[in-house]
Amino acid sequence: MNDSLLPDFILETSENKVKGVLGGLALHSKYRPGEEIRGQCEKLAKNKNPVFVIGMGLGHHFSVVLDSCPNRRLIFVEPHPGVWDWIQTNRQGFFQNKNLVQGLFIQPDSPDLRGIVKQLIPGDGQAVPELLVLPAYKKCFPEFVKTFEDRLKIVQERQKINSATLKRFGKLWLRNSMRNVPIYSKAIPVQKAFGHFQEIPAILLAGGPSLDKILPRLSDLREFFLLVAVDTAVRPCMQMGVEPDFIVMVDPQYWNTRHLDWVYSPHSIFVTEISVHPGSLHHMARPPLLSGSIFPLGQFVENDRFQRLGAGGSVATTGWDFIHHLGIQEIFCTGLDLGFPEMKTHTRGSLSEEMSHHRGNRFCTVETLGHRFLNSRSVSWTQDYAGRPVMNDKRMDVYAAWFEARVHAASTRGVQTYNLGSASRAIQGITPVSLGDLHTSRPSLRGTIDRKILDLMAHSDEGAENEVNTPSEIVHIFQKIDSMLGEAREIHDLARKAIDQINSFLATNPLSSSILIENLNTIDEQIMELQSRKIIGFLLEDIFQEIQAMDDPADLESSLQRSLTMYQGLMNSCHWILTELKSLESPQI
Repeated sequence: MNDSLLPDFILETSENKVKGVLGGLALHSKYRPGEEIRGQCEKLAKNKNPVFVIGMGLGHHFSVVLDSCPNRRLIFVEPHPGVWDWIQTNRQGFFQNKNLVQGLFIQPDSPDLRGIVKQLIPGDGQAVPELLVLPAYKKCFPEFVKTFEDRLKIVQERQKINSATLKRFGKLWLRNSMRNVPIYSKAIPVQKAFGHFQEIPAILLAGGPSLDKILPRLSDLREFFLLVAVDTAVRPCMQMGVEPDFIVMVDPQYWNTRHLDWVYSPHSIFVTEISVHPGSLHHMARPPLLSGSIFPLGQFVENDRFQRLGAGGSVATTGWDFIHHLGIQEIFCTGLDLGFPEMKTHTRGSLSEEMSHHRGNRFCTVETLGHRFLNSRSVSWTQDYAGRPVMNDKRMDVYAAWFEARVHAASTRGVQTYNLGSASRAIQGITPVSLGDLHTSRPSLRGTIDRKILDLMAHSDEGAENEVNTPSEIVHIFQKIDSMLGEAREIHDLARKAIDQINSFLATNPLSSSILIENLNTIDEQIMELQSRKIIGFLLEDIFQEIQAMDDPADLESSLQRSLTMYQGLMNSCHWILTELKSLESPQI
C-alpha cells in the first residue's frame, strides 16, 4: 500500500486537546478517550497469554489495556507510518519496559505480511496470543486485521486439535512406543535417505478423491517418477498392480493398520515413527526408514540419532516433508484434496470407502451415509485451483496452513510443488498441472530409481554406517527404559510424599506453612532433576487443563488444592506406566 492509498491521518487541536482522525474516523472516543476498547478488554480470557493490540492511535487506550491485562505481554502493532511517527515522538516512554510492552510498525502492503505475522504468532508449543483491535482500524485496515485474525484462528484450532489428540492418544503413543522398541534393531535412520534422490521427480499419493483420476495412469507414471504413498492410498495403488517405492505410515491407531489389509508390497520401504501402531509394522518386508520421535519417550531412548520429519497433523504433511528431504526438486501431489471435491470424501478402493459399502443398506444407502458424514462436520467452503467452491472442514484449514508455510520456504530453495488436476482445495504456492503435462519430454527413470533404492538399502545395512542396529545399542536402549521405569517409581513416591504432607497440613496443621512450602520445593527440585519427568508429564494434559480453568488462588489453602491436583496427576501417571509396561522391564534381547 503506497502512501496515496493509505487512509488520511489528521491531527485536530481544540481546547488544548489533540484529536486524531484516520480515514475520516475518530481514533478515540470524544468524551472518554481510551474507553472505546474496554469492551474488548473485558472479553479477554482470564489467562497470562500475550495480547496483540492493532492500532496505536494517539495512545489514549494504552492505560486501559495495561490495567485490563496486568502482568501480560502487550504487543502494540501500528500499520500507519504517520501514526507511528507521532507515537515515537509523543508516547515513546510507554514502551520503555520492553519485557512487557512492545511497539511494532508493520507495513500493511508488505509482500510477506503473512510470513511476518506467522513469525510473530508461531503457535508451536507457545501460549496463543489474544487480539484487540482499535475500532477505527477495523474499517481502515480490514485486510491487515484479517491477516492477524486468520493466523490466530489457525493457531487456536491447531492447539485445540493437538490438545484433544494428546488427551485421546497420549497413552496410546506411549504404549505403542514401548511395544515397538525392538524395531530399533533393524530400523534405518531416515536421514540416510536425505539427498539420495536428487534430479528425480516424485509423486505424493494421498487418499483424497482426486486420486481416482490418476490411478489408471499410475503404471505409466511409475516409469518417470518416484512414488511415495501415504497409508490410505496404498490399497488403491496395489489394486492397479503398482507398488509404491515408499509408504508413509505414522498413525498410532489400530484402525489405521486396516488400510493395509490384504496388502503385500515386498518392494516398498516403510517410512514410519516409533509410536505407530505395532500392527502396521507386520506388513514390512524390508527394514523401515525410521523418523525421529516427536514424543518424550522416543526422544529419551533415541538421543537424537533419528532426524524428525515434519508433522502437520496429517500423514500427507509427513509424506511431503519426506520427499522434500530426499533432495527432490519437483513434487507432484495427487489425492491431496484437503476438502471434499464433487462432495466425495475418499478415493475408491480405500478402507474408508469400502467400509461405507459394508455399513450401507437399503434403508440407509451409501449416498445417505456420505450426506450424513459431510453434514455432521464443522463444514465451510473454500476454492479449488480453478476458483470453484469446494467443501472442507476446519481441521483442513490447519493442514493447508502447514503446506502453505512449508511450500513457500521450500520454493526459496528451488523446490517446486504441483497438484495434478484443479479440483483439489487451492493451496497458495502449489501450482496445478494437468496429467497430460507430465509426459512432456521426460526420460524413463525407473532403472535409475530402482538402483538408487538398492544403493540406499545396501549402504544403510553396513554395520559401521548404522550403529543403532548393533546388539549393544539395543541393550543400551532397553537399559534406558529400565532406568525410566525406576525413575517413574521415584516420582510416584515423591508425589505421594507431597500429597501426604499437604493433606496432613490441611487436616491438623502440624507444620508451619513456611516449612511445608520448603518441603514441597525440595520435592519439586528432586522431580525436576529426573530425566523421565517429561515422559510422565506427557500424560497430564487433563490435569493441566483442569488447573488452567481454576481461578487464581485466593489464599494458601486454595493454592495447596491446586498442588494436590498436580501431584495426584503425577502419581496416577506413574502408576499407569508402571502397571502397563511392567512386562518390558526385563526384555529378552
